[in-house]
Amino acid sequence: MGDSQSTSTGADTDADKSSFEVSELRSKILEIARNTELDPPEKNLRIQALYSEKGKTCVEQANVDEDEAAAADSSEQPEYPPCSHYKRNCYIVAKCCNKPFACRLCHNENARGHEINRFETEAMICRKCGKKQEVSSHCVSPDCSWKETFYFCEVCRFWSDDVEKDVFHCPDCGICRRGKKEDYEHCNGCKLCLPHSLYAEHTCTDAENNCAICGEYLQDSTIEVNLLRCGHSLHSSCYQNALQQNLFHCPLCRKSFLNPAEFAAQAVRSDRILSEFHMPEEFQDFTAKITCNDCNQTSETPFHFMGHKCQHCSSFNTVVLSRYKAPRSES
Repeated sequence: MGDSQSTSTGADTDADKSSFEVSELRSKILEIARNTELDPPEKNLRIQALYSEKGKTCVEQANVDEDEAAAADSSEQPEYPPCSHYKRNCYIVAKCCNKPFACRLCHNENARGHEINRFETEAMICRKCGKKQEVSSHCVSPDCSWKETFYFCEVCRFWSDDVEKDVFHCPDCGICRRGKKEDYEHCNGCKLCLPHSLYAEHTCTDAENNCAICGEYLQDSTIEVNLLRCGHSLHSSCYQNALQQNLFHCPLCRKSFLNPAEFAAQAVRSDRILSEFHMPEEFQDFTAKITCNDCNQTSETPFHFMGHKCQHCSSFNTVVLSRYKAPRSES
C-alpha cells in the first residue's frame, strides 16, 4: 500500500509539471501572437524558437494552431474608433503621449490637457496588418496589401484615400488645404489660400482668428471658410446656418455678409414685407432717424415695425437712433 501510494504521488507530480510546462508554452506562444510590435515573419521566428526549446510531446500538447494564434492576434489587437474626419489606411502614433489615434483631430478630441503637434509625428500603425512603423506613404511590410495612398504629405503627416476630395500643400500657409492648387492663390495678408474669384476684390484680415459665430480657430479648420465682404471669416457651415435663421450680418461688425446678388434679393423681399404690413394709425405719422451698418451714413425714413431702409444704399441693416412724429400739414 505504501509503495502504491508513493508511486501515485510521484506520477501526479510529473503530470503537474508537464501540465505547467504546456500551459507556460501556450501562454508564451499567445503572447507572441498578440504582440502588435512584431510583424508576421518575426512572430513565426520567435514561435519556432520556442518549439526548439521544448520537447516534441510538450509542443504537441500545447496545440496552438495557426487559427488560434491568428484569432488571439486579432482579438487582442487594440480596437481604435473609426475616424470620422478622414479616409485613410493607418493610425498615427502621437509623439506627445505615445498613443495611437485615427488622426490628429481624433487625438485632440480625446486626449486630455494637450494638443498634438502634427509635424512631430514619427510613427504610424497600418490598418491592414497592424505593423507599427516609421511614417510613410504606405506600409513597408512586403506581405501587406496597403501599397499606395491617394494623397500623402510628408510635412504635415497627412494621409487621404478619399478620391473625391482634392488636397494640396501650401508652403506659405505651412499646412495642407482642401481643393486643387491651381484654383487658389495665397494671400500673405490674410495668411489664407483664396479662390481666384475672391482674391482680387477681397478685404484683407488676419486669419489668426476664430469663426465669428462658433468661435473655433480657423487657420487649421477642416471645414471650408467663407471670407466675408467686411473681412471677417466664418465656417461655411456656420454661414449657411445663419442664413437659414435669417441672420444676414457679421456678428463682429454687423455689416451685411450677403454678396451683391443676395443683397439685392433681400432688399426686394424686405420692400415687399413693408408694403404688405400696414402700420397702426397712431404710428403712421412717425419718422425714424436711422444709421446704416453697411454704409455708416444716417438718414430718415418712415417708422415701421418690420424694418427701416437706408436712403443711401437701400440696405435694411439699420439701427434706429430716434423717432419723432411729424406734424400734420394744415390743409
